[in-house]
Amino acid sequence: MRCQNPNKKHNDFIQLLMDTEAINTGEGMDEDRGLNTNTHHDNEGEEESEIRKKVFDIKLANKRLTEDEIVAQAFVFLLAGYLSTTGALANCLYELAVNPDVQQRLYDEINGAVDSDTGHIEYDRLARLPYLDAVMAETLRHHSLALPLSRYPTRDYQLGTTGITIKAGQQVEIPIYAIHHSEQYYPDPFKFKPD
Repeated sequence: MRCQNPNKKHNDFIQLLMDTEAINTGEGMDEDRGLNTNTHHDNEGEEESEIRKKVFDIKLANKRLTEDEIVAQAFVFLLAGYLSTTGALANCLYELAVNPDVQQRLYDEINGAVDSDTGHIEYDRLARLPYLDAVMAETLRHHSLALPLSRYPTRDYQLGTTGITIKAGQQVEIPIYAIHHSEQYYPDPFKFKPD
């Protein structure tokens, strides 16, 4: 798709790498070509969007990636994402196999997005399929990693009315699996429900 229309911008990691490419002008790095900080998550909430923008809105005016650096980053990205991606897809296929009603609804949504003339789905249209997004999000929730997520606060934080104070720099473990399978947050948490 990029070869057919190289001037079209995509909202993905590869485009982000391409936007940071350095063009050697003989005096070092070329001027800022503008970073595309969007991802394919067009369905995310306002808070998630603001956090993502803050993370990716890093000015790299003095440092652009060379073509070799882009290839290296893409290779690391491919290797790092290989196992987690195959695991997520295998879990998704399993859930679709044991939930034929979900499978049929997802099939209908994807089939409706196919261009009748070409038989293809445009990337932008694929990124905006709400039920596909819901199925993948539910797969990742239902089959989340059992590993905790570590964070370090930058300032002291009072934890509600518990009387507990989390000190700046103190490691905080966030139990992802426990949260994703808690009835406090998800009614019937062990059932696969993309809706």
